[in-house]
Amino acid sequence: MRPRDVYLGALLLFSFFTATSQATAQILETDYSNPPYVVGGVDQTLSPGWARDVCGGRRFLANRTPLFEWTPVFSSEVDERLVGFAGTIVEEPTISGKDLPFTHPFGTDWEFFVAPDQSYASLLAPSNGCTGFTPEGVCLNSVADNNNANAGCTGPGTPESCCSGAAIGNCNVNMEYKAAVEGAHREQLPLPTSPLGVRAVLGFETDQGLVPPDYRARAHKGDRVAMFGRWIVDCGHEDFHSEMHPPLLTAFGRQVSGSSGQPVTFSEVISRPYLISQTFEDGKGVRHHLYNELLKGMAIPDCPVIGDIVEGALDESGGCTVDVCAFGVCVPTFCLDPVLWFHVPCTTRFEAHQRFLPKPFKGFQTMSYILRPPVPRQCAAHKLLVSSHFTVRHGVTASIEPFTSDAARVIITMDDSQYTAPPLPPKADMSLSIDDIRFLEPDTADTIVTIRDILLALAPIDPSIGPLFALILERGLLTDCYDPSYGTLGSSTFPDCAALTPLMAASPLDSQNVVVATPIDQLSGPISAEDNSDGQPFPVYGSASVEWSREKFPPAITIIQPAATTYLHSDVLTLNYSEADTGCGVGSVTPRLDGLTMLDGHGLQSGQAIRLLAELAPGDHTFTVDAADNVGGTSKASVSFTIIVTPDSIKNDVGQFRASGAIDNGGIAKSLLAKLDAAAAARARGSCETADNIYQAFINELQAQSGKHVDATAATIMITDAQYLIAHCP
Repeated sequence: MRPRDVYLGALLLFSFFTATSQATAQILETDYSNPPYVVGGVDQTLSPGWARDVCGGRRFLANRTPLFEWTPVFSSEVDERLVGFAGTIVEEPTISGKDLPFTHPFGTDWEFFVAPDQSYASLLAPSNGCTGFTPEGVCLNSVADNNNANAGCTGPGTPESCCSGAAIGNCNVNMEYKAAVEGAHREQLPLPTSPLGVRAVLGFETDQGLVPPDYRARAHKGDRVAMFGRWIVDCGHEDFHSEMHPPLLTAFGRQVSGSSGQPVTFSEVISRPYLISQTFEDGKGVRHHLYNELLKGMAIPDCPVIGDIVEGALDESGGCTVDVCAFGVCVPTFCLDPVLWFHVPCTTRFEAHQRFLPKPFKGFQTMSYILRPPVPRQCAAHKLLVSSHFTVRHGVTASIEPFTSDAARVIITMDDSQYTAPPLPPKADMSLSIDDIRFLEPDTADTIVTIRDILLALAPIDPSIGPLFALILERGLLTDCYDPSYGTLGSSTFPDCAALTPLMAASPLDSQNVVVATPIDQLSGPISAEDNSDGQPFPVYGSASVEWSREKFPPAITIIQPAATTYLHSDVLTLNYSEADTGCGVGSVTPRLDGLTMLDGHGLQSGQAIRLLAELAPGDHTFTVDAADNVGGTSKASVSFTIIVTPDSIKNDVGQFRASGAIDNGGIAKSLLAKLDAAAAARARGSCETADNIYQAFINELQAQSGKHVDATAATIMITDAQYLIAHCP
């Protein structure tokens, strides 16, 4: 049983970093503090044999102890001292298919492996992984239980060579755990290192029917998970690995795309609805119970006191018994008192009906996990948005509160003094033949057969007992099924089980408790809903997601120069503008003049001087500044201005070109200025026709001198300005 532009670039970088470094904050994690496993002041996890010691050094069914197949490290079967951890699923979840129905009434185990975060590495047993790897990536483990390098090779069916020679490093590692750890190592997934130096994974198991099918279908390799519940050692396997089996509360987290394609962390949480005991209706464990049932079929001894006699016989102290042992199974003879022998069986069916404890936990339990968006905050002004919907039973609360500026904490509390336990769902009868049991668990089938054979051998000589006992056994072991997954099991079919309805989580009509994309610091209180009906068996079931708000905060742009006014063509304009971050940073700034980003070979940055006479023509012009933030928000500012020519400004044209050498003859400069003075005087008198004629004479002189004593470009500019004055005479 063993038990997935700047903004996009930041997203890709963040995803890669979180996949390769466990030091990076995860989308789902916990800071839950576990109780220390200390006995006599000694940290047990520092001992190579601690997991074996939990099982008393013995394998289940092969000895009188341990009584349970999976043994809690703390306390009893009831979840009173919880442990919690967070980690990453390293393999796709699977269904076991090989679990005994009478110990798994809600179906065979749904199971997967988790690489816990490093802070929870002490939950790993020495056999949960590898102390090193060969260059080919093969797992090596030199930690030996009880300091015995061959401890992993003592179980039935173990190859004799498994702990010898070159293979000695593998003797403590279950093959399924070994494959999971080697796979994670090959894929460079972070593996925690236990206090004993073991890089390992932790197993998860729970009856598949205790988790709704749609919930199971959404869990995949790479998901983050937080679990709280029973920390156990598997006493049914010789390696004595540790597991979370089963958890009281499980939360899965993964990255999804929101309605607009934005990255969102989505989490689902569910709790175990029932506590399935490892004991049966007689209050005994599997081995005790099988003895009881088989003895009733033999009428040995008097039925009302069978439980007491078997209990005494199976006790380590022995009691009034003489054990007869075969193939590692010991059967008490009860001192062979003839008074205890009967010829009529006390039962006509062998049965195994598992006990259920009405509450799946004890005391007051508080569990919490932390959610973060998949990408870092891109804008200082962005808010952490939370969406959620929880349904809870009475005695359970669910709430969300801020954890840090970029994270939310989900808190689940359970109070058994207030909790209302749900009734069990409908069940069906299931009869298991010895062949069915052998298909699922050969050791258990062998135990039953051995007990049967020894009892028959010890029975009084009575020809009716053997056939009658065999007839009862042929009817099969009657047990209960609660899940349709048992409709087909191996080569057998169980149609009554197939007709059952899977356990589902009901979502009541409580829309007032649904939270959608709300800033977490604006939540008024606990986010919870209550459903005391029998349609919701799970103590808590729900979802929560976090993301960053998507407001745009583009830079604010201020343009001082150019202003929305008129400029003389002979002026010099110095650009003056600025951009300010309003929350999402300044990603880019692009100025344009008449749609162009360059003018006369230079850019348009603030502070740039523009000599209008040489770089812009008279007329209307537009200056714009486009800016963008770091998440795609854009802003734009624009100013329109006009360049004009006046009778005085054109005189300045001549002065500038004379000063720059574009007019290299002082006499020509005087001649041009004389014409401009005369034209200006005519305009001032309102005589546009006279002025136009003079300006035309000015143009003619420039045309005659262009390329000679007047630079051709300068001549063209002054001709254009003169033409402007001709066209714009009042």
